[in-house]
Amino acid sequence: MVAVEAQQQRLTLQRLIAMVESERSYHQRILQILDQLEAEMISERQRTAALLLLPTVMGLVLHLPI
Repeated sequence: MVAVEAQQQRLTLQRLIAMVESERSYHQRILQILDQLEAEMISERQRTAALLLLPTVMGLVLHLPI
């Protein structure tokens, strides 16, 4: 009886460890996705800001006296 209970406890522990590892992997993958998304958003923000500044810079360059 004690051996059966010990075996059940070992199985339960193994299942819990597997569940925790699975959850960790899931959250690490989500973190990778969010990091990639953040990098893309920053890049897009910088690109948009550069495009908005371009006409101003071009206008200043075109209006400089020769």
